[in-house]
Amino acid sequence: MPWPVEEAAAWAMSWQSTHAEWLLIFDNVEQAADLHSYLGRLARGSVLITTRRDIGWQAMGCTSVHLDVLDPQAATAVLATLTESADPGD
Repeated sequence: MPWPVEEAAAWAMSWQSTHAEWLLIFDNVEQAADLHSYLGRLARGSVLITTRRDIGWQAMGCTSVHLDVLDPQAATAVLATLTESADPGD
């Protein structure tokens, strides 16, 4: 039986606090403030936030990259570059 979402999220946050070299993607975030409780606890890996909103991210210390909609190949190349992966298949 799958875990409840809250339990799974708590387990993932705990695991990420003790491991490095992970990537967490927050997809289609509406408000920067929604991530405050998570970002303060995630210091050892990488976080990628996708959003259509351009408000509040600089105040959180985020680096913004403005993109149009990308085809899958271009999206993979951007993700590999941003995460410094030598091979997008890693």
